[in-house]
Amino acid sequence: MTIHEEYTKIIEERYGQYKNGTYEERGDYSWIFDAPEQYLTEGKMLDYVKKNPEATLKDIAYYADKITPDGLAPGDDGSDLLVDDD
Repeated sequence: MTIHEEYTKIIEERYGQYKNGTYEERGDYSWIFDAPEQYLTEGKMLDYVKKNPEATLKDIAYYADKITPDGLAPGDDGSDLLVDDD
């Protein structure tokens, strides 16, 4: 089983009911389900959910926010911003 398969299986099992929850719950669920793969943080997220089986949806979303780079598109590590064009 790949990291992606294992992570999404855990998220679906634990938090799948929030797909049809409030606006905020649906947003948090979508964020934790889809973004980690795109932002290349899925391994860290998998470790977190394994170590914190009682974590709430809010806890998981907060952790995802904390480890996701600000201002970068998914898959962009920002290395091009470190090069001086002059």
